Amino acid sequence: YAYFILGYTDAKQPYLVKAYVRLKELKDRVNHERQNAIMQSFRDRLKSDDMSVIVADLPVVEGGDVQPVKLTITSENGKELEKFVPKISKMLKEINDATDVNSPEEDLLKRVQISIDEDKAKRLNLDKASVASAVYSAFSQNEVSVFENENGKEYELYMRLDDKFRSDTNDILKTKIRSKEGFFVTLGDVATISFEQKPASISRFNRADEIKFLANTKNNAPLNSVANEISKKLDEILPANFKYKFLGFVELMDDTNASFIFTVSASAVLIYMVLAALYESFLLPFLIMLAMPLAFCGVVIGLFISGNPFSLFVMVGVILLFGMVGKNAILVVDFANHFANSGMEANEAVKMAAKKRLRAVLMTTFAMIFAMLPLALSRGAGYEANSPMAISIIFGLISSTLLSLLVVPVLFAWVYNLDKFIRKFYERERI
Repeated sequence: YAYFILGYTDAKQPYLVKAYVRLKELKDRVNHERQNAIMQSFRDRLKSDDMSVIVADLPVVEGGDVQPVKLTITSENGKELEKFVPKISKMLKEINDATDVNSPEEDLLKRVQISIDEDKAKRLNLDKASVASAVYSAFSQNEVSVFENENGKEYELYMRLDDKFRSDTNDILKTKIRSKEGFFVTLGDVATISFEQKPASISRFNRADEIKFLANTKNNAPLNSVANEISKKLDEILPANFKYKFLGFVELMDDTNASFIFTVSASAVLIYMVLAALYESFLLPFLIMLAMPLAFCGVVIGLFISGNPFSLFVMVGVILLFGMVGKNAILVVDFANHFANSGMEANEAVKMAAKKRLRAVLMTTFAMIFAMLPLALSRGAGYEANSPMAISIIFGLISSTLLSLLVVPVLFAWVYNLDKFIRKFYERERI
């Protein structure tokens, strides 16, 4: 179904229309079209030189922006800032992976400017407040009372001139204004009117004039790549006294990436501390943690093959993946370390450990891979979030398992002997 809202902003502009469309279930759609394809189809059908059309998802938070790219540019000089609006708007529309660009150019309103001749107004004993009040009462919606019916329902009552007296801009000059002496004066006797293009609203940010641009991404383009391309071009065209900042989803993405880096770094430190205490070694934990970057190589390959971006759900999968691959490395290193401490040569110890723990490593790896396959291959509702996470886990497990079974055993003998040599300098002789 679909429904429309006319004049949905606070200013109630009648030329703005918002339409909500609910899509059918995927299995009921013609040719099983995806949401992105349907949205692009709407853009192509509604494309026109006479109107601006934006097709976007519903905002995650009610009342939020529907377009993920939100750019704000500020300057102390508002007039100079307005001159750059067409140039910035053109630049955004030329970016291949950006669409549905919404600029301040499309928010300009044709306004009537009333210029009062102060000398004439003073002679007729009129002030600006009286003029403004008379024009507002005649041409705007002036609430004069509230009517309540017998059921207790209230109705707001508005007063204004009849439409036949307000159909032309020249009717404004015919407005009657009561002077302080009580006689009426026509507005045309003390004022003139002119027309100008002005924004529907004036926006300021950090005590500076601000202009906002909104845009969507297309072709499943990563949000960070679109933001980086915009930043690069803005640095080329904006003066030094202009400042710009990304808000909305781009700002949230930057915060999420920073949190992810901190989380992974803190996890790595904690894992190292636990393993160092467990094995009483400074070097063996590094050998176990080597499986983590090996797993990340698989994640990158999997996302590249599937064409998915590095999203928040992929980050969740990577954190889960690090725990899995660390466990596999521990299975091999723990047994090899046990055999080596029992007097066996390091090379023989790691060979024995690899043989004994190969089945356990493969069983846990394949169990996780087969558990993730339904999510990776599903094409139902919500697959856009679940599938990339599952793909990153599957490819990460495959790469880390193959490389861990090769790299970890090869390096164990060298790391174990080096660790044994270093222990002589800090380990007390056992009694």
